[in-house]
Amino acid sequence: MSNIATVQQIAVTAITPLHISAGGPELIDGLDYVSAERVYVIDMERMLEGLSDDRLRRAESAERLGLLLNPAEWQKYARYSLPNPTGSAKVPQVIGQIKDAFGKPYLPGSSLKGPIRTALAWHLLSSGKLPVDERDLRDNPRFADDTILGGLFGGNPYRDLFRAMQVADSAPIDPTASLDLLRVSLYTLRGKRLEPKGEGWSFFVECLRPKSELRLRLRLDDYLLSPGIARRIPFEQDREFLSKWLTHCHAFSAALIADEQNFYATYGPPELKAFYDDLAEQSQAIVPGHEALLQMSWGAGWLSKTVGMHLTDDEMAMVRGKFRLGRREVDEFPKTRRIVERGGGPSAPLGWVRLRLLDDESPPVSAPVIEIPPPPPPVIEIPPPLPPVIEIPPPLPTLQLKDLRAGQVLAGIVLRITDNYAYIDVGVGHEAQLHISLIARQRPARITDVLQVGQRVRVKVQSVDTTMRKVMLTMRDIN
Repeated sequence: MSNIATVQQIAVTAITPLHISAGGPELIDGLDYVSAERVYVIDMERMLEGLSDDRLRRAESAERLGLLLNPAEWQKYARYSLPNPTGSAKVPQVIGQIKDAFGKPYLPGSSLKGPIRTALAWHLLSSGKLPVDERDLRDNPRFADDTILGGLFGGNPYRDLFRAMQVADSAPIDPTASLDLLRVSLYTLRGKRLEPKGEGWSFFVECLRPKSELRLRLRLDDYLLSPGIARRIPFEQDREFLSKWLTHCHAFSAALIADEQNFYATYGPPELKAFYDDLAEQSQAIVPGHEALLQMSWGAGWLSKTVGMHLTDDEMAMVRGKFRLGRREVDEFPKTRRIVERGGGPSAPLGWVRLRLLDDESPPVSAPVIEIPPPPPPVIEIPPPLPPVIEIPPPLPTLQLKDLRAGQVLAGIVLRITDNYAYIDVGVGHEAQLHISLIARQRPARITDVLQVGQRVRVKVQSVDTTMRKVMLTMRDIN
């Protein structure tokens, strides 16, 4: 009898600061934290339990934390604190790192599986498995490559090769020992130099520090990849390919590093050229099949998240023209980079990690998984039925962010829901946010008591921040 699965224990070690977005609104100075020589992120529940009745009333009226708490209480009520990258100046907003329910950062399995999929797609295209044809590109740039990826990995969820790979979330790690607050700026080409785009394009970002290590499990489904089942799906020709995912990630990252070396050698700054020269040496020392470098998550950039390096000049011109990517007078694409700044100058890119198999701490490669596995699919001669067709609501009118005004009433579709926010598509190509307190005159216990994903709603624009690309909505007082 064949084994059910092969489990690999993976160590992910940050080489440069690693930011994985929490997906919610930014943290705000005075509302979520106090910024001084350090930034103290306040545990609101603990603070409210400790306040006197007088200060509790002031807190309920949304008095700023700097006035509500005295400096001696900042550390007392802090969930965690971070070094202030400005030294002592105020930090107006912070883009938060994803954390579990107890405020500890972790690595979602999907944040690693996405870059692995990109690396494997690049390898298949580079080996000539499937040419890139303009007719295969869908009109919506968010889903432009669906047809190409379907040709590489399978045309529907039942036949997708990555169904045989599951990546679990990592265990959480201590925020005090691992989190940093950094200034990240957008740099763009001006002539022949890469320079900061301007003050409005700098962000304060929570990141995992270099050398932070997270551990997770990657599971390859041996049942789906076994010869009899693989022939029916069909995965048979891809069995060896998927098992060599670390080797393919290494090849992809080596190509990306070489591309970035050339870019920074041409346009600067020298600090980034020196970084990639050093990273190239680390890449050459990698143990094939056992380790790999990879760039992932926020700030990794267009090249890390696409197969753009594979495209020929003609294919790149076709893609840029179809989706209006970049300015036509600039040959280089992409022409922007997100760069961590230290001491007022550029320091390093975001998101480079080292992946390493933990052979000594994982079960033998051939050992079956001890945990109870999900039931295997039935062995039948015909493929399982496709999922039922879901009716998609008609598209919303296309708007521009700059056209939105406070008080404007719009139609929207609920895209996703968290504990405190519903994220709404109002037709501007960017999620708008609806806080639980603004759904109805009486605040519901849960957003899902009122709204469901996919529901069409009427909303009113409460505020628009075009610089931060942030739209806040309300459903109260709509005529």
